[in-house]
Amino acid sequence: MIQKEIISSFYPFNKLKNRQLNSLLKIAQISEYKKDDIIYSEGDKPDYFYFLVKGRVVAISIINAKPKKIELIRKGTSFGIISIFTGQPHSVTVKAIEKSRVVRIEKEKFKMLLKKIPFLAFDFSVVLSKRVKKRTNVPKRIFQSISTTVLILEDYKKSLLFVSRLAESLRSKAKKEVIVVEVSRTDDSLVRKYVHRNVLSIELLKEFKESLLSARHSIKGVDYLCLKCRGRFRDSFYSLANYLSESYHFIFYVIPAKEFPYRPGFLDLGSQIYVIGDLGNDLYFSRSLISSLRPLARHKDLKAVMLDQRNKSKSVMELLHKMSSFYIIPDESDKGYFSNIGRVYRGLSERTLGIALGSGGAYGASHIGVFKVFNKHNINLDMLCGSSIGSVIAGLWALGYSYKDMEYAVHALGKSISLLSFSGVSFPFRGILRSRKLESVFKSIFGNKTFDDAKIPLSVIAFDFKKREAVIIKEGFIYKAVSASCAMPGIFEPVSIEGNYLLDGGVLSPLPAKALLKSDIKRIIAVNVTPYREEIRSTYRRRKHPFNVFDFIFGSIETMQQEFIRDSLEVADIVIHPDLGDLRWTDFSIKEEFIKRGYKAALSKIDEIMKLAEF
Repeated sequence: MIQKEIISSFYPFNKLKNRQLNSLLKIAQISEYKKDDIIYSEGDKPDYFYFLVKGRVVAISIINAKPKKIELIRKGTSFGIISIFTGQPHSVTVKAIEKSRVVRIEKEKFKMLLKKIPFLAFDFSVVLSKRVKKRTNVPKRIFQSISTTVLILEDYKKSLLFVSRLAESLRSKAKKEVIVVEVSRTDDSLVRKYVHRNVLSIELLKEFKESLLSARHSIKGVDYLCLKCRGRFRDSFYSLANYLSESYHFIFYVIPAKEFPYRPGFLDLGSQIYVIGDLGNDLYFSRSLISSLRPLARHKDLKAVMLDQRNKSKSVMELLHKMSSFYIIPDESDKGYFSNIGRVYRGLSERTLGIALGSGGAYGASHIGVFKVFNKHNINLDMLCGSSIGSVIAGLWALGYSYKDMEYAVHALGKSISLLSFSGVSFPFRGILRSRKLESVFKSIFGNKTFDDAKIPLSVIAFDFKKREAVIIKEGFIYKAVSASCAMPGIFEPVSIEGNYLLDGGVLSPLPAKALLKSDIKRIIAVNVTPYREEIRSTYRRRKHPFNVFDFIFGSIETMQQEFIRDSLEVADIVIHPDLGDLRWTDFSIKEEFIKRGYKAALSKIDEIMKLAEF
């Protein structure tokens, strides 16, 4: 039986209601594959829909009589889906390269499921739009082609150079085939003006011929093409787009934003739409553009790349928050420019890497040691997600705090909590201590920094008491969110945010790996600082000092958390678990020892981590 909590963590199944999810589970099978096991071979009949929930598999095509790996498939990816709908034999061989777990659904049952749940059918149609169908008698070279519509804002030079840097990064890091296609209705080519004057320029007429593209210009491994589209060109353009999808893994259709009203059909091509430039340069135009895009792009990811981090006015930030997601990029002279390009290309290529930091009182100081290892080995993260004490460390790292600052903050936190007295008792009695006491502690650490100030995207987990569910906080003051995530039930009264009573995130999400999946993070590292049941029993057998009331409260919560932690371990690619069995969760005074053990645990997994972080 497939665990409901696991399959419901992955897109698009995470959108299913409980009844729909039960229908899926009734027809789904789970299959385990060892390294080098063949899942299906090129030429096999399509009998099943496949969805990878754990491990990695590879798609292999026969090219020039030799097997060639054309795509590495990671968890959260469906495959075999084109053949289900075309009825044609599989065009590639899929093989496990490590121990893997795959959900299989018989072909006819899968089709019936899509008829019952129309929006699921639409979501899989988006997946299909990226997959490349094999042409007759031509070996399949591209497993998935991702087309992106890019609307560039003035100044065009700065915006276009960013697109070029992004394309070059995809080419050099991922070793993928990339093309930038400028689409314009005039003879004044921005690519030829700002990138290279010899870039091939063609005019689309009623009929597209492949021979037109024989002289494409390449710069640093990236191909460029200028398209003049005047008059009736729709049919020939779709022929061009199909041809490009068979030759390139990534296609950028670049359109000057002010020409957008004349080119709305190009939104159909990209699975995602990017607006790139300084949105604050012409705020009225930016508002008008995004208002026009939102209804047209309601079934696509609408993202923004803000190219001037100095222009983070309230109006600009409000506009950015209307997008599916956004990136704020510093000037090219800033040392963070290229690392932020890395975040964008990992997002584009569905290779995002996130870390989930678990709850655990003073055990959470171990997270600092983990980050020391990450920093030493240049591991770049696309999102941090923390629960309880994990949210504290995640918030500090996201804001760019130094190790010394982080150690001082943990020390100050431990000292402040030990000094909290019953003078702060809350009435009516919602907890021993008022939430404002806790908020005051965290405000002294984080000040008035907001989530928009984070250098790395940050998510904080809390427990919504009235809704009885875990919530992900991504906006507002960081100190307020962290206070909610650390408000242990019974000890602190709930923290009120927008009328909701929020408590310790560890209640339902002590290791928030599934929250990263909901944020579309594809590769997940989980740092579990909560001792496993066997470790706790061993510690209690050696314990000499008596238990206190906090031991009973924390120990009871810790025991209830074990099931939730087990679910999170299932969706994580790598789990880091420091050996903390002989230490106490209240020992903030020995933070150096916690940090040392976190460092040791992360270092023992560094080869796996670096492999996972590879493009």
